[in-house]
Amino acid sequence: GPHENYLLDRGFHWGEWLRPGENDMDYVVLKVLLKIFGSSPVVATAYFAYSSKLLSSIAQELNFSDEECYYRTLSENVRKAWRAAFVQKGGKRIGEDKQDDYVRAIAFDLLSKSERQEAITRLAELVREAGDHLGTGFLSTAMLLPVLADNGHAELAYRILMQTSMPSWLYQVERGATTTWDTWDGGYDSTGKGRHSHNHYALGSAMSWLQEGIAGMTPISPGYRRIRFAPHIGGGLTFAKAALETPHGLARSAWRIEGDEVVFEVCVPSGTTAQVHTP
Repeated sequence: GPHENYLLDRGFHWGEWLRPGENDMDYVVLKVLLKIFGSSPVVATAYFAYSSKLLSSIAQELNFSDEECYYRTLSENVRKAWRAAFVQKGGKRIGEDKQDDYVRAIAFDLLSKSERQEAITRLAELVREAGDHLGTGFLSTAMLLPVLADNGHAELAYRILMQTSMPSWLYQVERGATTTWDTWDGGYDSTGKGRHSHNHYALGSAMSWLQEGIAGMTPISPGYRRIRFAPHIGGGLTFAKAALETPHGLARSAWRIEGDEVVFEVCVPSGTTAQVHTP
């Protein structure tokens, strides 16, 4: 119907590349099937909505009013089409019902308020069904921990972070990794030889949450001129700290648990302002 022109359902794209348990052969089969039947548009259309929204914001900053209006309207139309095509049961079912479907929907603000809450609940259910493991690939892993933590599930985000069994970051560490692998299992074959890159940071990009979520230090204006300090304390940690040399000087966030109290210290660079949210 009226939404058809806004759905990206033509051609091949990799989509949520390399979810846990997916391998090269899965994608060879997928590529053949997509050439025959067409590409699933749930991922691409979500990015279409998000990218056009970003372009609208960029045009607004540059005072290009016509372009700002064009891309804002385009984003709104794509968002409506995406919801009409892929959101079912008021947000309880999105796309293929994979973790990444809900992560993208929440992170890109594609849902209504009621749908958003249902999607958060379903995402948490999927993580728990996976034994508190992630189920995301290249595109949405970076967004998984902040989406959970910022929507009432910080302890679940910590449980994912602290996992040592595959798929997890600490699984790689315990296997001796000093860099982040291309795949969750390292692509090892039966002889123990790796078949993929062992220095590929796409899956490690989620570690920005160590600074912005655990230490709680996030820019709220360009160049850290305004900074938000809001740590998520938990996960069995007794302390955390992070420091960053901003264009204005050193910014630092540190907290530690002492008995039944939390000591929270921040350093705000000269000439900047900060919001401090106590846990």
